[in-house]
Amino acid sequence: MPSDPDDPTLASSVPASNGPDADVTQSQTLPSVSLPHIVPAQPVPVAASSAQSDGVPTVFPRIDGYHVIAKLGQGGMGAVYRATQLATRREVALKLMSVRALGSDKARRRFEREVELASSLEHPNIARVFDSGLAKNIYFYAMQLVPGVPLDKHVEMNQLDERAILEVFLKVCRAVEFAHRKGVIHRDLKPSNIVVTPEGDPFVLDFGLAKTLVDDGEHLTVSQEGDLTGTPAYMSPEQAAGHVHSIDTRTDVYALGVILFRLLTNDHPHDTTGSAFDLTKRIIELDPKRPRNIKANLDRDLEAIVLKCLEKQPSMRYGSAGGLAEDIERYLRHEPISAQPATATYYLKKKLARHKPLVALVAVLFVVFNAAVLFYFWSITAEQTRTEKARQEAITQKGVAETNANTAEQQRVKA
Repeated sequence: MPSDPDDPTLASSVPASNGPDADVTQSQTLPSVSLPHIVPAQPVPVAASSAQSDGVPTVFPRIDGYHVIAKLGQGGMGAVYRATQLATRREVALKLMSVRALGSDKARRRFEREVELASSLEHPNIARVFDSGLAKNIYFYAMQLVPGVPLDKHVEMNQLDERAILEVFLKVCRAVEFAHRKGVIHRDLKPSNIVVTPEGDPFVLDFGLAKTLVDDGEHLTVSQEGDLTGTPAYMSPEQAAGHVHSIDTRTDVYALGVILFRLLTNDHPHDTTGSAFDLTKRIIELDPKRPRNIKANLDRDLEAIVLKCLEKQPSMRYGSAGGLAEDIERYLRHEPISAQPATATYYLKKKLARHKPLVALVAVLFVVFNAAVLFYFWSITAEQTRTEKARQEAITQKGVAETNANTAEQQRVKA
């Protein structure tokens, strides 16, 4: 939703994206923001709250205890700003809910729930929440400002190979697993909600659509059956169908599968052209593309991991992000993965692949041994051939000698 032009608390809105990664909701949702690389700002006067843009002053909202520096993003429920927390002088991402969104009890409950959930997630790969409150009828919270780029951009810029992609992605899975263990489902995982720092550390951002695994009251159950919340290109079939009460940890697993599909193939598992309605219809009704049809040299085990995440039936997916992480770790160790059928041939193949140096050594020794055995038998055969040839020559020579002796004897007698 664009911001209200008459709303003095917000700067002008950023045009909404119509691409496959754009957020869609039938009810108001919080903004999903990809934070750019941030250069630390110089200290600014506390009273300053505006900036010049093409010579026209831009008015930023005033929140006690914070100096707003710049706008980072705009969403349906409000905006995110880069700001300085005056008490600590650290830069933060300040998320505010607009006055228009504040008029909705449902929106207020969702925002309050986001703060509550995000504040409980203290993990090295999840952006921390430092502060929250209500200032002049504006809900806000200050979260860790993560310098970096979205996950897909990080992979592209650094031209990561498959193993490097999996190592970064594994950290994301473990962060999401941590949230799952805390009873929190993200519901809007996508590359732009995963920022990677210049050091290569990923941070999961924006739990704006998060829900708890056990909703113990209306204050936690904000979405109703039929609501469509999230980003269509990363929605699971049950999420795209608006089946809110079917959403659990496996919904996040599906989104992680879409992200991994994109990172490995540079494509989406479903055709993303057309409207959001067309896309969600495909997700609900059609099977995803096979990764190896896009990238023929992709390992079959890696394809199996991706397709297990993208199963239409939640019961066929990994139970949580932790299960996905464990299979990725097995894959990186060249061990059998749970996504493949547990056949004896498959397990033998993986065992051999895991011990390639030993198998190679055994193969070399086997070849050497067989060569030695063959040489031994060849030597014996050759010796036997030589002996037999010598014997035959001796017999022949003896026969010749005897013939010569008989001839000589006969000539002597005649004489």
